[in-house]
Amino acid sequence: MAPYSIEGASSNPGAVHYLLFGFALVEANLVKVMLSSLQNAKLSFQGKGPAYEDEVLRVLQGEGFTPRKLKVYRGPKKEHEFDYDVTFVWDDYVFFLECKNRSIPFGQPIAMAYFMMELESHAAQVARLRNALTNYPDIIDADYPQAKGKKPVFCVVNSLPFSLGSWQDIYYIDHSLLGRFFKPGGTFGVEIGKLAPSSPIVRGEVARLWAGNKPTAEDFIRYVNSPPQLHLGAAHYEPKADWYPLSLDTVLKTVEFSRVTLDEEQVAKILVEATNRNQRNGAGTD
Repeated sequence: MAPYSIEGASSNPGAVHYLLFGFALVEANLVKVMLSSLQNAKLSFQGKGPAYEDEVLRVLQGEGFTPRKLKVYRGPKKEHEFDYDVTFVWDDYVFFLECKNRSIPFGQPIAMAYFMMELESHAAQVARLRNALTNYPDIIDADYPQAKGKKPVFCVVNSLPFSLGSWQDIYYIDHSLLGRFFKPGGTFGVEIGKLAPSSPIVRGEVARLWAGNKPTAEDFIRYVNSPPQLHLGAAHYEPKADWYPLSLDTVLKTVEFSRVTLDEEQVAKILVEATNRNQRNGAGTD
């Protein structure tokens, strides 16, 4: 929908008119349109951050953990606030999850630039929270004794699908990856087909996320360090270059990523290689 002005097109001089393209309405992704509009208008829903924190707490509670929120104040006048969104103890580790319920850029250049600035801001926020545990060790001793002697691991968990794996000593995952790790069996599979027209679809196991019969903290760290889904997602795209002549001696080269189709054998190979690589590399917390 584009605004334009035409002299004499209305009895109201200077009125702004709009061109409405029907195809754009029919093919529009309403979720992306809504998120893009909110982002461009710099609008936000009140309470969406705490609401997502509560959802992450619920997911972890469903897996048998005892997660909690942790907010402490330190300094001579208690002027420094340190707010840990979600934290829980697992084996020899204490996990701190910073929950982000924000929109993602969907390939728009300006939105992507702002998104990268937000990532830098998230990294600085996590670094501040991490340093607080060193500068004020009594945070653990006094306010979180269950975590005493545990190794801290920091993750940023996005509500929408955006993950990086490990970046700046922080693990970036999203809600779908978090939930996928705890699926019963801890495996990746591909659909093989039906044994008979009326029978259910048969799935074949191709890779395991857990080393044993139940998940461990070491398994989880290996997973968030380099999620197999990221390798699979990257394999679905390849760079494609276009050349545009600008003059007799100048051309413009543009490169964009185009989606490619993978068959079941290729998908299985990527998942197997990614999970095997994680197993060889260990937890990756050093």
